[in-house]
Amino acid sequence: MELHIATQLKHLRKQRDLTQEELAEILSVTPQAISKWERGEGYPDIVILPGIAAYFGVTLDALFGMEDRDRLAAYHAQWKACNDAGENESAVRVMREALRKYPGEALLLVQLVTSLEKCGGSPEQTAQNRAEAIALSERLTHCDDPEIRNAFLFNLCHSYWKNGEPARAIERAHKLPNSYKTRENALVMFLEGDEKTRQGREGILTLAGSLFHQGLCMAQACKPEEAIAILSACCNAAQALYPCEDVPELLRQQAAAHLKMAEAALQLLQNEEALGHLERCIDFARRSRCEAPAAPRSPLAAGLETPGVSAAAYAKLGLARLPTDEAFRPLAGNARWAGIVEQATQESIASPPTA
Repeated sequence: MELHIATQLKHLRKQRDLTQEELAEILSVTPQAISKWERGEGYPDIVILPGIAAYFGVTLDALFGMEDRDRLAAYHAQWKACNDAGENESAVRVMREALRKYPGEALLLVQLVTSLEKCGGSPEQTAQNRAEAIALSERLTHCDDPEIRNAFLFNLCHSYWKNGEPARAIERAHKLPNSYKTRENALVMFLEGDEKTRQGREGILTLAGSLFHQGLCMAQACKPEEAIAILSACCNAAQALYPCEDVPELLRQQAAAHLKMAEAALQLLQNEEALGHLERCIDFARRSRCEAPAAPRSPLAAGLETPGVSAAAYAKLGLARLPTDEAFRPLAGNARWAGIVEQATQESIASPPTA
């Protein structure tokens, strides 16, 4: 059972506006003991725990963080459901309510920032949301938890970039850890047995997703023929790593790659090649919306959870824009193009799967 006395004690002390020295005097312990407890380097003696709970007017479960753990888990589940469905305004409301009860929870703030970034609305509202996201991220870049701090730094880079401040985005990005010095690369060295194997599989899956991120970003700055070569290599790598195609998120990434390759082919006046890429895009997109089959599994996917992509992640493909996007106008009138548009706008593809 995981206890959260350190977090709770610090929170309760600050609610009373007490210093560590003042609380130490009240509890008849040393300030060093309070500091040690709040750092999570030890726990109060069992005989004084009831006195601490009584002083702050909370139950022992609350002091241990058990009550809050369940409530926070419920908030996180609510946020995930809204985020997966692309209901960003609802996600913001859920996080604001949660933060009124738990103002010091950094993960709640990460989720609020994420949802603020995704909210639509008028240009004025979008600018206001972005300004709030930047302010929250800047405030918590010194968070004690390095994973949460790096998540904020990443979000902050994105906020600056979307806010028309690329220089500040680049400055912040340089402070993020590089792709080698990561949790995945460290853990796989130190774990043993099945845990080592599982960590390796999770790490490779993370790197495969990062591969498409790099390739799609590079394609934005490359010549069309270079973009096609790079993204084809990414797709080939994914097929080699996961030949059973049982990782829906990677299927979605391949759909995104083929969509970009179709645009590049059109720039080269290669209409037939563009149509082929779009047909592969639709095929990958459709299969990404389904849960991965229990078997057969690719060796690197065995034992991992690989659910179908969420509605929000799927929407990032932007297939709904195909009928109106000027980039695809050269394909209008082609019989294959009509079939592609029909498939891209089918309810079974455009909507979330139902249970």
